[in-house]
Amino acid sequence: MSQQSDFGRLFRKHSYGDQDPIENYTSEALAIAIEHDDGSMRVALKSIRWPRSTPFDPDDVVQIRPKPQHFLPAADLAPDGEPRKVRYGYVDLMLTLTRANGGCCTAWVEVKIDTGEHGNPLDVYADHAGSDPGRPCLFTLSKWEVRPAERHPKGVDIGWLSWKDLAAAIEQTPGSDSRWADLLSFFEEEGIAWRSLPQDRVDTEAHIRVVG
Repeated sequence: MSQQSDFGRLFRKHSYGDQDPIENYTSEALAIAIEHDDGSMRVALKSIRWPRSTPFDPDDVVQIRPKPQHFLPAADLAPDGEPRKVRYGYVDLMLTLTRANGGCCTAWVEVKIDTGEHGNPLDVYADHAGSDPGRPCLFTLSKWEVRPAERHPKGVDIGWLSWKDLAAAIEQTPGSDSRWADLLSFFEEEGIAWRSLPQDRVDTEAHIRVVG
């Protein structure tokens, strides 16, 4: 049996009572990796699927600063021109993207592992984003598309980055901080995503959950 990753050991030791900690934990672990080396995440930005036009040029992003569990306070907002009360929420992962010219934009990320939405957080994000002068863009990081385009909030496009594409981006940036390799091992241990199959041979033990 292969040695468990550092992230995996930390996950096994961490407890949130009755709450399944994997989504919060993975958001935090991803933020840690980005803080130390944002190269893999900058590559992954190119794989986000947007319903229409891309809200930013991923090739122009030179730095990413992450912040997990960004709080959105309840407020009286007018996201679509009609004032109303908008409830509070927590953005799983906020990414501040710095462009080559020094300008910045923000992406709010909803992180999902094996579940769909609970409590419509994407609608809360959209309401707050619609009243934010910076107009943050929204995307989900998940195994499948959490919110199809026909159910997007009015006037808001929600992108989708798959865990599979993030894993591929990690593989495409050799020499990155070791935390990325450990994070990829954690993905495999928890059945989130897997390394790509080798082209010259098939290691059935390493890829049993893919071919099984």
